[in-house]
Amino acid sequence: SDDAHLMSSMNAIYGARHKLIGPFVVAAADDSGSERKFYIHYGCGVCSPDIHTQDNEWYNVVSCVQRSKRIKCCHCRRHGASVHCHNQHCLASYHPECAHSTQGWDFDRFDEGQLFFCRQHRNDMLTLYLKPHQTKVVSVEQHKQNTLRSPR
Repeated sequence: SDDAHLMSSMNAIYGARHKLIGPFVVAAADDSGSERKFYIHYGCGVCSPDIHTQDNEWYNVVSCVQRSKRIKCCHCRRHGASVHCHNQHCLASYHPECAHSTQGWDFDRFDEGQLFFCRQHRNDMLTLYLKPHQTKVVSVEQHKQNTLRSPR
C-alpha cells in the first residue's frame, strides 16, 4: 500500500528515533464521514508526556498532536512542541529532539524520563515530600512548593 511504502522510505532515511508510526486516524469534524490520517515520529511518541504506549497500542496521540501543533518550540521556534517544563510557572516547551540537544535531557534515563524540567528549573535540588493524600515537589533550599503543571 502507499502508506506502507511511505513509512518504509521515511524510516530508512531517518532511523529509529525518527521512525514513523501510524497511521493514526482522525474523523472529520463535520458529518461527511471523511477521515484524516497522520503519522508521528517514534521518538516524539515515546518522549511526549501525554502519549502512552502499552502492548503496542498508543494512547492520547490525537489529543497530543492537536495540542502541540499550536505550541512553538523554545529552541527552533517551529510548531509541534510536545515536551514542556513541568514547573507550574514555566512556559518552556520543546520538540523532544530539541529538549535533548539544547537542554541536555535524556529521555532514556530512568531518573529523567518523561517528567521534563528545563535547565532553569532542573538546577534546584528537588525532593519529594509525601503527606497522607497529598504529594508536593518542593525545593530543599527554598522550601517553596514547585507544583507540577498540567499539559497545556
